Amino acid sequence: MPLLRISFEVFGIVQGVGFRRFVQKSAISTGDVTGWVRNTEYGTVKGEVQATELIRLESFLFSIRDGPRRSTVNRIDFESTQALPGEHGFKIRQNAG
Repeated sequence: MPLLRISFEVFGIVQGVGFRRFVQKSAISTGDVTGWVRNTEYGTVKGEVQATELIRLESFLFSIRDGPRRSTVNRIDFESTQALPGEHGFKIRQNAG
């Protein structure tokens, strides 16, 4: 099966509220997804997620739209991107900037 990968950026109150950890837990609970997430210098959260099934990617994006309790998600932008064969796990990366 081919790998599918999506780049995403989450806008709203998403820093300082445990959002990256929430995204990581959502990825793990979705199952069979890999990728990463990090804060940006613009107050957003960016990441990439990868799976062999589109339904898994859709499920992941659906699961993060509400975020943790103290967050407010105003919008999530996403686009298809180049798959990375051999990637393992879902990691929280260092903040940008």
